Amino acid sequence: MRVCITIDTEFSIAGAFADASRLPVGAPMVNGTVHGQSHGLGFLLDCFQRHGVQATFFVETAQRCYFQDDPMRGLARQAATAGHEVQLHVHPCWTVFQHADWFERVQRQPRQDDFAGRPMASTLALLRHGQAAFADWGLPAPQVFRAGNLQYDDALYRALAAAGIAYSSNIGLGVYDGGLPDYRLYAGRHMRHGVVECPVLTYRDRGAHLKSLTIRGASFTEMRMALEQAHAAGLELVVILTHPFEYVHLGAAGGMRRHALNQARMERLCCWLAAHPERFQTCGLAAAASLPLTSASSQNPLLRGSLWQALSRIATQSAYAWYSQLALAAGTAGVAHGTWRGSVKAWLARTALHAGRLEPFRLRHPAQVRRVVFVCLGNICRSAYAHRVAERLGMQAVSVGLATVSGAPSPDEARRASLRCGEDLLAHRASNFADLEPQPGDLFVAMEIRHAHELQRRLIGHNDVQIAMLGLWCDPPCPHLHDPFTLGDAYFDQCFMRIRQAVYNLNKTLNEDAS
Repeated sequence: MRVCITIDTEFSIAGAFADASRLPVGAPMVNGTVHGQSHGLGFLLDCFQRHGVQATFFVETAQRCYFQDDPMRGLARQAATAGHEVQLHVHPCWTVFQHADWFERVQRQPRQDDFAGRPMASTLALLRHGQAAFADWGLPAPQVFRAGNLQYDDALYRALAAAGIAYSSNIGLGVYDGGLPDYRLYAGRHMRHGVVECPVLTYRDRGAHLKSLTIRGASFTEMRMALEQAHAAGLELVVILTHPFEYVHLGAAGGMRRHALNQARMERLCCWLAAHPERFQTCGLAAAASLPLTSASSQNPLLRGSLWQALSRIATQSAYAWYSQLALAAGTAGVAHGTWRGSVKAWLARTALHAGRLEPFRLRHPAQVRRVVFVCLGNICRSAYAHRVAERLGMQAVSVGLATVSGAPSPDEARRASLRCGEDLLAHRASNFADLEPQPGDLFVAMEIRHAHELQRRLIGHNDVQIAMLGLWCDPPCPHLHDPFTLGDAYFDQCFMRIRQAVYNLNKTLNEDAS
């Protein structure tokens, strides 16, 4: 029996459809780098090499509509160079970024990522776009396709046939069930509109509940039982699904750690398969799908798992998730606020906020604002980035530093972080507060409480300006935005993410009042 481990290799929208201040995440979503080591793609390639496993990487291509620097190219070629199949995967939602008014389009039509119900011509265009990406990357033309969210309908298979893609793995009824009788496929290989469909193995894990076979959703014991049952039933193929991001654990505060539980499952599965070559042969999905169809190919049994094993897996996963969050909370305070000192300052600032001591630094009269002045200490990181985001949004804005040298450039780490967060600080030069002429209608926006107090002192006599804390526009409010200078890429990204969100929300506040 052939076993195909398939890896959906994709980037993340990362909440941008709900909040335009958030930015999609590219290669970090696939690499999962922790302390300089890739625990996503890197772990998978190492694991497969150790155990002699050939896998199939379904590489998402529509993300090219957003990521102009094409970061998926190198990742796809890395998998191909390691001897694995690279096949086509598409999430249609990325195509909305082709439009300048993408956020408004998403609000009007939230279901941007559907294949089910999509016109055949639209689906065919997505497939052609994916085939062009493979050609640009110097990879062989894709032979197998997997739809985002495992959605399917007749039009999809007709489009695949028209595009010349002979094989697919679109169906995983534990993930998506379109209710179409002809596509109630649990296993095997099945011809649909001239395309051979190889569904992700689906079984019952408890009662009537359907479960598709994934690394994240099944213990090693459950996977072994499913494979043993499939072999005993005479199935010729089992397809397993996973993603690179399943092998790292993301914390609420932005930290990341190795997902030891899921990595152990993959290691044990590959080791077990390698130890039983007489019954299980791992291979790429195109290699398995292209074999001549036989009477056994169309077998479609619904296998049954163990309720006890399912409950044991759920308990283990819950305990591990709890443990990981505690470990991340203990070990990533520096990621959340730069350093332990930053964490203490953030806690004190939140305490001041809840006690009402920051009321003088709330925006009282938005209609009076004519210009926004972003303020930090050096005007090379925080206020510089806020200024750049505000300009992109069309705001009338400047930025200054309370203790800086006019003309100083942003440091390299700030420039790199700004590029990762969608802006460019290459041309930015610092301005000292002393060089600024306050104007009626200025809103001075500070990063820290001490900055706001210093502004109060320096602006005595200017009754036609206002002072506010930028972090109060974060969600949740974060009145202390600690200086990221010299504190590393992880905190730079976290700090700039908060600043970006706050500037977007500030702009929204000012626009709502104006309207």
